[in-house]
Amino acid sequence: MIIGNRQGTLAADLHTRNHQITAGLSEKIGGNDEGMNPHQIIEAGLTACTILTCQMYADKKKWPLTNTKVTVKITTEEVTGAVFQRDIVFEGDLTDEQKEKLLAIANKTPIYNLLTRSISIDTKLV
Repeated sequence: MIIGNRQGTLAADLHTRNHQITAGLSEKIGGNDEGMNPHQIIEAGLTACTILTCQMYADKKKWPLTNTKVTVKITTEEVTGAVFQRDIVFEGDLTDEQKEKLLAIANKTPIYNLLTRSISIDTKLV
């Protein structure tokens, strides 16, 4: 769960447990660039989940995955849906078969699954 409050004019202070991030908007659209914008935070969630899930899998298999570099960008956003471009580089002395298996794991991560399903948001005024 994330709890958020407005910070300044066009920024949000976001908290969970003992962690905090600030989200903001670029100066180009009226903000002060205090932090990642909301789209970048969604991209960051997919990026982080990809890195962490693949590393957990490689550790379990005792594979020599030394780093995972991931780039995620929302390339299309329309009423009918969105398209994310995700580029992944697996580093380490891995076989092609291990890299292919890690790619398959990347396409089964919790955030990947969440973003590729139909989502509904229940909102209530409290």
